[in-house]
Amino acid sequence: HGGTGHRLRRGVTSPGPELKATRRMSSAAAPLVSVILPVYNAASGLGAALSSLWAQRPAPGAPLPPFEVLAVDDGSTDHSPALLEAAARREPRLRVLRRPHQGIAATLNAGLAAARGRYLARMDADDTTHPERLARQVAHLDADPGLHLSAGMVDFGGDAVRAGGFAHFVDWQNSLRSSEDIARNRFRDTPVCHPSVMFRRAAVERWGGYADGDFA
Repeated sequence: HGGTGHRLRRGVTSPGPELKATRRMSSAAAPLVSVILPVYNAASGLGAALSSLWAQRPAPGAPLPPFEVLAVDDGSTDHSPALLEAAARREPRLRVLRRPHQGIAATLNAGLAAARGRYLARMDADDTTHPERLARQVAHLDADPGLHLSAGMVDFGGDAVRAGGFAHFVDWQNSLRSSEDIARNRFRDTPVCHPSVMFRRAAVERWGGYADGDFA
């Protein structure tokens, strides 16, 4: 969806109603990484988000992995659907799923169900991402078979005065650098920035997808 206002610096449950999909990639060339991009009335930032993904490049010692971008439109009423369809005509790595509006958890679960990659990356439609993010995160996971998730630090790209609380929250997330700090603080709040993560499909198969509800 949108509304987080930050820029990424680096870094399965039932899909519900039947999806209408725009598929541009050959099924014979399954990607290593699926980037799950939920979209809801995100026309203002969508172009920049997609451009940052098309600008992905290798990192030192880490090749650029084959990847797809799975944009899941959650019943947008702005120009997002038209922008996605136009982008999919230009870029074969983009797949567009359109579905009725059901909220972020259902949208993400639809993305999980449709993703083809062994590694699943998250990104929001109002974010931009570091050009070496995918290469670095795949290398991080490949280097440690016991590691299930790789996350990155982020830059806050919104108005730090008007959204001071969220800016402080991002600073707190960025302060958690070790596995021990992340594990300890998971009881306080979300210790990793969700749109910066990449995780193994095997983790979803083992523990399930996104839960929806009032968890306060």
